[in-house]
Amino acid sequence: MPETGPLLTIRLFGRFAATLAGEPLPGLRLREGERLLAYLALHAGALISYRTLAEQFWPSEARQNDEYSGGDYPSVRQAVRALRMALGEEAWRLKSGGKGVVSFDVTDAEVDVAAFERLVQGDDTEGWRAAAALCGGPLLEGWHEGWVREARERCRRSLERISRHLPALKPPAEAGPAVGGKPAVAGSKAAWDEALATLPAGILLKSVGGAVPLHSPFYIERTTDGEFKAAIAQHESIVLVKGGRHTGKTSLLARGLHEARQAGSRVALTDFQALTASHLTSAESLYRALAEDLADQLDLETLPDAVWSARRSANRNLERYLHDFVLSADGPPVVWGLDEVDRLFRYGFSSEVFGLFRSWHNLRAFDPDGLWNRLTLAMAYATEVRLFIADLNQSPFNVGARLTLEDFTSDQVDDLNRRHGEPLRSEAERERFYNLLSGHPYLTRKGLAEMTARGLDMATLAAQADRDEGPFGDHLRRLLASLTQDAELTEVVRGLLRGERCREESFYRLQSAGLLSGSPMAQGPWRCQVYETYLRHHLL
Repeated sequence: MPETGPLLTIRLFGRFAATLAGEPLPGLRLREGERLLAYLALHAGALISYRTLAEQFWPSEARQNDEYSGGDYPSVRQAVRALRMALGEEAWRLKSGGKGVVSFDVTDAEVDVAAFERLVQGDDTEGWRAAAALCGGPLLEGWHEGWVREARERCRRSLERISRHLPALKPPAEAGPAVGGKPAVAGSKAAWDEALATLPAGILLKSVGGAVPLHSPFYIERTTDGEFKAAIAQHESIVLVKGGRHTGKTSLLARGLHEARQAGSRVALTDFQALTASHLTSAESLYRALAEDLADQLDLETLPDAVWSARRSANRNLERYLHDFVLSADGPPVVWGLDEVDRLFRYGFSSEVFGLFRSWHNLRAFDPDGLWNRLTLAMAYATEVRLFIADLNQSPFNVGARLTLEDFTSDQVDDLNRRHGEPLRSEAERERFYNLLSGHPYLTRKGLAEMTARGLDMATLAAQADRDEGPFGDHLRRLLASLTQDAELTEVVRGLLRGERCREESFYRLQSAGLLSGSPMAQGPWRCQVYETYLRHHLL
């Protein structure tokens, strides 16, 4: 190891950049070279097999080796050798942990993600500010691979973890017992404002979106929370949570699974949005991916490859694996969370998959003391299933506990306002805020976070709410872009904006997308005022 100062700098936040002694690292012009270095830097210190790298960057080569068991990955070897040459005197950082295994040492290098992860693990606000300052843009901006999305999610969770010190100071109206193991500080509005001020504004804003952290002070419990947790505790065979986009299904699922884990169950969570196109080419490929995910999360000794048989059907292979290796007569129950399962509806084999889930429910009745009584499927989805499943008697969507997650009530929005230090300062402002967003969970949290972190008043927020450059601009632009990909549905929306009615099927599609609420008979209303005004401005 050289005794001089760090020569190597790697920037992963924003656009990827790597420099050696202040100059761009040579030899990384090929797409795979940059990806390989970024991947190794994100997994610094870990032993990474050549097979893992081949699966990420040269999947055809990985499949060929699986087929012929050659164990040789020439593209990986060539890329590692090229990276070693590019690193020059820093090549010592690429270390071999054995045949076909490599690790990357970032000791004394300047790697922004490594520094970020070190700082967020501390407990001082100065370190947190420094960590937030490193986030100059999305991690590996412009890259869309699955491993990049996973890394972004880890960083997002780390940023949210910083905000957990906020429960130590509760809003004046709620100061009281200890929260999250920390003593609460009875206090004034000034004390709460000071607590919020300890975080950079960017952290408070970046914490909005995706699942709300388990210990976040900004999570609002609804009636469905208690119903969902009770169904999990009672070991229902299937627990269904339906709700439009951005209602908080993933956050609710996380809390139910957390309580199940605390009660002694073994828990796994599969997000169908995270599955790659290769996982969804057939029922067989999906089942293999699900089984491998379970084996990884539950730390099973027997892996699917060891017992998967070409002589059995795809359904039977997954069922046998669960029965023989996941479930156990003398072990704890298993709760398997399945998020965004309606992604499967677009695939021809979806009926086969959902039929298999339903069969496990039926097996409980045939064998009350059997192992299937030790499995609970907790599924979250948005789409009206009647549009895609012809025979509901062969699906899991009309059995078990069926719950619907609604938007916030006005009282719940008032509660969230207090938790943010009351940026809505009067009854009139609270009513205006609720009328604007109608309790839309994401937009409500986003609006209150914007007001708190940036000092916006209600008049300014309302004036900017439906603008592309306003506080909700990113969300609204994504919504419009998603809608306009479907020309037929866009015309339906134009008709609704003109006061026309739409067919029941179109209504349910717009409701699942989060644009409409209510029932098809009532034909609306729009989920919130800001959606209607934004779409009216852009589509009429």
